Amino acid sequence: MSIFIKKKKGNLEEQGFRNKPVSRFAETIEKKKMKASAWLGKKIERYSFGRKKTGLIIFCIFFGGLSFYQLASSLGSHSFNSRSLVITHLRSGVHEPPISPIADSVIHKVEKIRLWIDSLLSHDTIKLKAILLARPFLLENIQNLEKLYQYQTK
Repeated sequence: MSIFIKKKKGNLEEQGFRNKPVSRFAETIEKKKMKASAWLGKKIERYSFGRKKTGLIIFCIFFGGLSFYQLASSLGSHSFNSRSLVITHLRSGVHEPPISPIADSVIHKVEKIRLWIDSLLSHDTIKLKAILLARPFLLENIQNLEKLYQYQTK
């Protein structure tokens, strides 16, 4: 007797499972599409070939012009509420803006958090893992704040 159970192969619908809400929604959409195409087919079947061709040309010109208008308006000048959008390369020679100073109260909070994390590390590692899973960049942010503060005090 084998201890391994063979898995059934195939997709879920072949095994009798079906995602009913999704399939019901898809079926409703398909019915609406069929109804709309039948209605349009009835409307258009009485038009001549020349009239259909003229309608297609008007449709293409109208929506092509609309697309061109959208493209042209997007390339025009924009106002970003008194902020100019400037994209500079890192090595372009432009100096980066000064870093706002970190207050001492923030550093005291960071030190308290560091002590709290150290105590969790020694006493309750499960809670620490849960916190780090919820806030994955917490330790990196604390280190970055400490580095910025040290850089600021130099």
